[in-house]
Amino acid sequence: LEVMNLLFYTSYRLVKENVCEYNIKEAISIAEKTKSIGNFDYETEKIELKRNLNDSFEKEIVAFLNTHDGVIYIGIEDNGEICGIVELDETMKKISDIISTGIMPNPQELVSVSAKYEEGKFIIEVQVKKG
Repeated sequence: LEVMNLLFYTSYRLVKENVCEYNIKEAISIAEKTKSIGNFDYETEKIELKRNLNDSFEKEIVAFLNTHDGVIYIGIEDNGEICGIVELDETMKKISDIISTGIMPNPQELVSVSAKYEEGKFIIEVQVKKG
């Protein structure tokens, strides 16, 4: 029954993402990765999960700006486990500084940042529109 639920969820995600070329082995693999993620999607070309803010953050924003819309979640492990942000205000300030001064031309109109409270922990959601 658990495998059936995982396959159903994976099929739903594949249809939602408009990806139909996956075979059953890939679907099971995705389902296993998704099993512990809860409300958060697994990493895809449009979703990036990050434990904390690091040096690759700016490059990931630029990549989404240059290719397609995407979302970066900070405070979530690659496996979907929520670890949270310890210094929320400081991290939000660093993100704002990176967006306003680290990327040219300035993409502020295309990037939105918000804090969310999930499972008793704060996470940060950064939505990036293709520019």
